[in-house]
Amino acid sequence: MTKLLLLILSSLLRSLIAEEVADALASCTEDDECSLELLQRGGIKKTLVSSYTDVAADPSCSAAPECAKLKLAGNCCPNDAGISLGCCPGGATAVPSPAVASVPKDSKRLCQNNPACQELNLEGMCCPNPAGSSLGCCDSEIEKQDMLGAGPAPELAPPAAAPGPLMTFYLYRVDNDQRYKLNGVNMANLLGDVWYLHNEVVFNCPRKFNISRLTRFKVTARATRELAGQGKNFDNFVAFDKAKCTVPGCSQLHWDPLGYVLGCTKNDPGRVALPGEAAWYSLPGTCPSKFYFQKTAACMQNEPGGQCKRSKVTGERDCTYTIQEAGEIPLDDLSGIKNYNDVCESTGVREYDELTDKGTGTSFWNGKADSKKGKERVKFITDLFAKRFPQFPASLEDPVCDA
Repeated sequence: MTKLLLLILSSLLRSLIAEEVADALASCTEDDECSLELLQRGGIKKTLVSSYTDVAADPSCSAAPECAKLKLAGNCCPNDAGISLGCCPGGATAVPSPAVASVPKDSKRLCQNNPACQELNLEGMCCPNPAGSSLGCCDSEIEKQDMLGAGPAPELAPPAAAPGPLMTFYLYRVDNDQRYKLNGVNMANLLGDVWYLHNEVVFNCPRKFNISRLTRFKVTARATRELAGQGKNFDNFVAFDKAKCTVPGCSQLHWDPLGYVLGCTKNDPGRVALPGEAAWYSLPGTCPSKFYFQKTAACMQNEPGGQCKRSKVTGERDCTYTIQEAGEIPLDDLSGIKNYNDVCESTGVREYDELTDKGTGTSFWNGKADSKKGKERVKFITDLFAKRFPQFPASLEDPVCDA
């Protein structure tokens, strides 16, 4: 290592580390170990001084392969503040964490006490951080976001004398091979899921989200007196993501005035030929104001959701539906292509091609806008469920989405 290089390093280090460390570096001989030791003492995490100087020659993100993969722009190694990012060849500049010893362990300032921050493995102070800014994962910020765009509470007619009529029908979900307990979800009638599969899933190789199965559920539902008083069996549809209602003002606009009722919405029928009305449904679970990893026992008690604890659906505010799994069909059994997600790339088979309006190696999804083929697809799926799961009714009438 040349004297000139050592002088350059010394100049850089004066702005980043203690004065005595920089001065000591200038007096180093051509000794990598001496330089490395001082760099480490100054808090810069590098494996070799030589690797540090290589990156310093070109600090741009594009010159660091791992930073380039992240499509970062500008300077990264170091950035304009003199800090090297973790994607740099020599690693990240070690930045001491601010002391949190004076903060109580149960303080909401700590990342660990805000579940969304904890899910991101953040440590130290987040809410706010030492710079005084609260991160987006803080409970306080999430609550603010939840209310953005929320309108005023609806003006309602008085509750009806009794809950709505009892309805029993099938709803469906498309899933990959992961299995988990449903607690606050969106589902669809069969036409809704066929619509989704044709528009979003089967033209991909592998299928979108590695979707592999169509699961059927037998749902029994009843509107609360509050909802029945509006002359409806369903509220407006709300979106659930990771078991949380993610539309603005869920509690204020839906659960508080009406109870934990089912919602629905109709799909655009123009893009796929279907023998009926495609619809999506929302089923509120416990603690719907939080993501699944944020739910606590206290929240689940305060926000009980609509799934009944017993088999009878009463139409009370916390008992608007029951749900029972009623069989599932692998999507491979529709197209006839086994292990499609694993073999489509290597074999060239395709369930559906949007340009040609047909598949390669299968014809099940051919003719997206063909009403005859659309009707045949729905009948095939219905008959297959009836054949494989004879313990359930072959079909149940879809309720009218009256939201």
